[in-house]
Amino acid sequence: DRHAETVLLVLYFVLCSMNYVFHYPKKSIREIGLYFLAFPYTGLLFSYIYQSRMLMHGAILVWLIFLSSWAADSCAYAAGMLFGRHKMTPVLSPKKTWEGAVGGVLGAFLLTYFYGLYFSVKQQGLFHSPLKLALSVAVASLFSIVGDLTASGIKRDFGIKDYSHLIPGHGGILDRFDSVLFTYLLCAGFLCSVGGATMRIVILGSTGSIGTQTLELLKDHPEHQVIGLSAGKNIALLEEQIRVWKPKYLAVYDE
Repeated sequence: DRHAETVLLVLYFVLCSMNYVFHYPKKSIREIGLYFLAFPYTGLLFSYIYQSRMLMHGAILVWLIFLSSWAADSCAYAAGMLFGRHKMTPVLSPKKTWEGAVGGVLGAFLLTYFYGLYFSVKQQGLFHSPLKLALSVAVASLFSIVGDLTASGIKRDFGIKDYSHLIPGHGGILDRFDSVLFTYLLCAGFLCSVGGATMRIVILGSTGSIGTQTLELLKDHPEHQVIGLSAGKNIALLEEQIRVWKPKYLAVYDE
């Protein structure tokens, strides 16, 4: 959980500080700072992608983040080659242009819109608003550029071209996922707010106090769908709930 992550980060910072103190001057603050950057940059950010995969429809969400990020990279490259005139960061990455950035955002928007539209049909309204989803990911795709440039800056500082040679012609894992890591942070927030996945919910004991309170809360979240209700003796209340929620499944049990 978030508390455990905070504790872990603080503990890691303390250990890095101890390493610096007890090995000074052999260890420089630059080296210790790099140690501290490496843990959240690679460890925590990659772990969030794994956590997303464990959610309901996690595979669809993770592939959305991957594909939108890669689409932004590819479209930015193509737009930059065709229309690029104004340099974004002439020193850090001379080939990146503002025109390419616009092309990347448009590419992420279009891919996400059709992706959301497809799964809204295939998964019965999984994404309640493909347009809002596409707008959200398009904004988040701007940060894929930040992720890419951050990785480029780190490699330039250390005088290397790629992080490793694991993938022939592409470098290492981080070379392929540098933009994905930054995109994910914003995508996750947007998906949970304006463009997220619809939950299909079954309420057990819908006529009881907990069930009725749950249904009242769900009235404020129309993006979610109640697909099943179950109740005992209060048939009159159950009939009213059926008229309001129109569930696909219904169960009545005799106590």
